[in-house]
This record gives sequence, structure tokens and C-alpha cells, in this order.
Amino acid sequence: MELVAAYASCEVKGVKLFAGDFISFTFLGAGELRGFFRRVDMSHEVFKYLVVDDDNNGIPHHYQLPYIYGIEVHPVPSRYRR
Repeated sequence: MELVAAYASCEVKGVKLFAGDFISFTFLGAGELRGFFRRVDMSHEVFKYLVVDDDNNGIPHHYQLPYIYGIEVHPVPSRYRR
């Protein structure tokens, strides 16, 4: 049986994230990525995933930690939070 946990707010790389925050970050040297933070999933014993809607279409994308660098958070008004 797999233990699955998801967090709508968390601290990643020393940065406090809340669901709906607009963030930018670099993933595996692929350049800057931007999107709305949704949650952090810990669905595996070892890996955590940052779940981001990076084109604001409601489709989540999973980015594996710790391979995320330089997170910047740009808080959005609460009415935009998901």
C-alpha cells in the first residue's frame, strides 16, 4: 500500500508557497518556467513533486524535487487563488 500525501501550502527551498501563488523557477536547466502553484505531492517514499498549472489551463504538471532551482514567488490576490 502506497502512502500518498498532498500539501496545498508548504515550504520549498526555504520559500513558503500557498495554493494559487504565481511562481517562477528553473527545472533541470530547462530555463525559466512559470505557473500557478497547486500543491506538493509526496506519492513516493523518496520523491516529492511540485504540482504546477504552468499554462493556466487547469492541467497540472509535476516537477520533481529536488531538481528545481531558484524559486521566486509572486503572490496573487486571494480571489485568484485556487
